[in-house]
Amino acid sequence: MRAIRKLAVVGAVGATLAGLGLLGAGAAMADPSSPPILNTIVGVGSDTVTPLFDNGVPGGATGSFVHDYNATDPQYKVASWDAVNPSTGVADQTIKTKSFNSTDTSCDLTRPDGSSAGIAALNEDQTDTHKNSAGQTVYCIDYARSSRPPNTTTFEDAFVTLARDGIAWSYPKVSGKTNPQPASLTKAQLVAIYTCATTNWDKVGGTNAPIGVVIPQTGSGTRSTWLLELGITATDEPCWQNGTVTVSGTTDVIEENTGLSAGNVAQFTKSQTFPDGKTIAPQDDIFPYSIGDNIAQGTLTDGVGGHATSVWGHGNLRLGETKNVAGVAEVAITKNASGQPVINPAWNPGFLRILYGVTRNGCYVSSDPTSTAVCLPSTTPPTGGTAYPTYEVAGLKNFFGGKGWVCTNSTAAADIVSYGFTRLSTCGDLTAGD
Repeated sequence: MRAIRKLAVVGAVGATLAGLGLLGAGAAMADPSSPPILNTIVGVGSDTVTPLFDNGVPGGATGSFVHDYNATDPQYKVASWDAVNPSTGVADQTIKTKSFNSTDTSCDLTRPDGSSAGIAALNEDQTDTHKNSAGQTVYCIDYARSSRPPNTTTFEDAFVTLARDGIAWSYPKVSGKTNPQPASLTKAQLVAIYTCATTNWDKVGGTNAPIGVVIPQTGSGTRSTWLLELGITATDEPCWQNGTVTVSGTTDVIEENTGLSAGNVAQFTKSQTFPDGKTIAPQDDIFPYSIGDNIAQGTLTDGVGGHATSVWGHGNLRLGETKNVAGVAEVAITKNASGQPVINPAWNPGFLRILYGVTRNGCYVSSDPTSTAVCLPSTTPPTGGTAYPTYEVAGLKNFFGGKGWVCTNSTAAADIVSYGFTRLSTCGDLTAGD
């Protein structure tokens, strides 16, 4: 039986920020250094958006949402748990999202790895067994980070627009090896590759070599958005290396948007046997990658980038070109008038996506689950709705709301650009979904 690599929870380290255990700085540790207090606004979820919400300042570059917002000394501070262990890259550990005291285990849960995993954890509505100082129920998770759009099965969540990202295909550059991929691919060619209709690079303008089709871990927003744009509804295909790689009997997760996690190093630097039985060299692989994250992991340039860590960075992966709707091959990253690296404005719009903060939908009522009414959590919900605690209502409004810090503060705007994403005039807009 295959064993998924897991480690024990890393102990609390470092100094606390205003008594909350929020990390002050440093590239290696991005989680809270100890469990935040009950009235903290705590989030989990997307790997793509994790660094933008860092509790410290990875790489010593400009700040991040959580770090910079808490520096304003708000009434209710914010914390964010990474999608994987930020020091080791290991997934699926137990985390204590917040606690009343050192013996409180009621907010212990498995670290959600990815957008869908974070949203699912939010919707569990797990609560602490202790009340806060106002005598109110406290949720273990108050928001999720998402790089995928809302589903429309029910409308129990409010998706808050934050910024724009893009997705590109990437390939490993292996020393001494020649890459078979062509310089650019069309959307139709990508569809053929990811549906296993095309299995050799010479069929799409490259040289003779089998295509190693790699997809990130289940729950990844990059994975779900990529497949959605390609029109693929399957959760598996016979040619996919589907989110994990097995080496010497140990199975590691293939994380989105990095070449440095253990599973990604194994996949993209060594030959691997794919589910269809083919042994494929690493330089023959293809893998979707966030353009914003790729920029953030690059060299610090005019306040942009410089955020890579030991487990979150390019590694040997390079971005390929994609043809736009006019059939013109475009590079993923260009520079703006200020010389800052940005997502190419001419990038095929089908491969652009919105990044979201996800909260409970204060307008949702279980008796009418298909209603698209949407609002942030409220203390005075519609008839049949849920009244949420004051700390969550006020904290989320001040942080995520249309007139909140994320959408109106100049430092927050600089943070978005620094992490490679694109600012939007629609920041703060709400969409109901799940």
